[in-house]
Amino acid sequence: MFEDGTATAIDDVQTDPDIYNPETPIRSELHLPLGEYGTLLAGSPTPRSSIHKTS
Repeated sequence: MFEDGTATAIDDVQTDPDIYNPETPIRSELHLPLGEYGTLLAGSPTPRSSIHKTS
């Protein structure tokens, strides 16, 4: 992510094979590279697929 400058959205952290902490309450994450400044990480306790469902 940081190296190539690509933003990444993880819909459900619990299903990600690279999960760092299986006990985390965070379910979805957004990783936004900020160039030479680092990466902005935002998380939600709700899986992304649940947030964007429409009826």
